[in-house]
Amino acid sequence: MKKSPMIICSFLIVIYSFRRQMRLEYTSIVFLPCFAHQANLCVADIFKSSPQYKVASSGAVTIVAYFTDNRHSSWISKLRQEQKALYGKYYALVRPTQTRWNSYYFCFASLARSKRALKVCVPHFIFMQ
Repeated sequence: MKKSPMIICSFLIVIYSFRRQMRLEYTSIVFLPCFAHQANLCVADIFKSSPQYKVASSGAVTIVAYFTDNRHSSWISKLRQEQKALYGKYYALVRPTQTRWNSYYFCFASLARSKRALKVCVPHFIFMQ
């Protein structure tokens, strides 16, 4: 099997420009969009189309945003104490971003990792609002 060269770039404008130029010069080569980006767009569409996923996603982001905001340092401290008591170590909660393809996955995984500690802290958080 013949190996094909591959070029990877994370700057969208550069990719589009390069692909347009290369298509004109190398008509026998197929230029494909980034698979990871396409997969991320598919997952985003699934989250947008399902009301249950949308509610779960916004709830997860709200919890992470609260526990990563320095204005709520007392609650962050309580969560860290609970993590230390339950797991013997601290876990960071990951705030998702639009530009990172796996950020929502890492956000949900960080919440799952701290699930027991959050169950202790979140009821107090809900009643204090």
